[in-house]
Amino acid sequence: MKEKHFVILGNSAAGISAIKAIRDYDRESKITLVSAEPVLAYSPVLTTYLIGRRIKSNEMHFIDRDFYGKYGVTPILGIKAVGIDTSQKEVRLENDSIVPYDKLLIATGSSPKKMGLEGEDLPGVFHLKTLYDAESIRDYSENAKEVLVMGGGLIGLQAANGLHSDERKVTMLVGSKQLLSRNVDENCGRMLAEGMEKVGVTMRFGRNPKRIRQENGRLEVDLDNGEVLKTDMIVIGKGVRGNMDLVRDSDIATNQGIMVDEMARTNVEDVYAAGDVTEGPCILDGKHAVLANWLNACRQGLAAGSNMVGRQATYFNLGENVTTVFDTSIAVIGISSAKSPEHSEAVHFDTDKRIYRKIICNEKNEVIGMVVLNDFVDVGMVSTAIQNREVIDPNYAEKIVKGHYPFQVR
Repeated sequence: MKEKHFVILGNSAAGISAIKAIRDYDRESKITLVSAEPVLAYSPVLTTYLIGRRIKSNEMHFIDRDFYGKYGVTPILGIKAVGIDTSQKEVRLENDSIVPYDKLLIATGSSPKKMGLEGEDLPGVFHLKTLYDAESIRDYSENAKEVLVMGGGLIGLQAANGLHSDERKVTMLVGSKQLLSRNVDENCGRMLAEGMEKVGVTMRFGRNPKRIRQENGRLEVDLDNGEVLKTDMIVIGKGVRGNMDLVRDSDIATNQGIMVDEMARTNVEDVYAAGDVTEGPCILDGKHAVLANWLNACRQGLAAGSNMVGRQATYFNLGENVTTVFDTSIAVIGISSAKSPEHSEAVHFDTDKRIYRKIICNEKNEVIGMVVLNDFVDVGMVSTAIQNREVIDPNYAEKIVKGHYPFQVR
């Protein structure tokens, strides 16, 4: 096998998975990893625990310092890739150095979306995505008695979970009428909010910030209804966008993310992409979508690495989000609600027990989605059924969501 130079841009789930896949088949070729962050690969899902001081920074990492040497990787950490010349097969770094490649993987992840508010860059205003973000929030919150979290999505929930304590008041400002408005229906969102309020988090729905000001050592937020909220610090969690600025001047196709096929290939030969930066075909309908989650990043990275060494591999792209907020666990797999009149839903919820379960099927009775709050019976089996496009007997759907019958397919 002729030795090649594999270049990996990104040092998280997708990039690390690709390295492992490459080394399964090629132990000799050179691998160079470039990452804007100067740290070992870490798990972003643990930021809640870091912010809440339940773990230390070094417990965030999912590889050790020996990883790069063990896998024969030359790491370039703390230096950002800023451009790609696909005709010359070169990557340009922010220090103006050039890294040539034979095969390239773009796995640069995502960054927080900015709201574009006046005062968004004031001291005490934070976005949450990276290890550095989490450390900064943790340290600043030590002297904060009141915290305002903007956004009712997964990032906002993580921030509120980590920051809430007996000594610190947390308020969530949510523009929509419920939490996780893009993921769950009103009933599930209400039950989740009730769980947050039960532990002392104040919920403010249906209001949006207009500007942030600093007055007398505190932050003040002007709302769209004329009200003013005062707080000691702000964490903004309004979603993420793929880090694809480095391909803007290249011939690599982009939309909301870098466009890839089921083999993680871009439209340019020898250039692959994986993880949060990509827009790939969803297993449910074949349409391209940005489905940024850890499992997709791992699957795409493995497929990309295998294909980079000539071993044909595909991945499946599926929305899969599982998290725990205080004492509430929630899973959203596939789609979260019926998208057409031909789709059917089986729903069961018990407000007193704070249990919610929903299964969504298409016109062929194939399982295409599940939403669960707290009662996780059969979640793994349903997830597998969604991946395999299994058919569920509609006569059992209502009983399955109530937990009366084990999950069955036909």
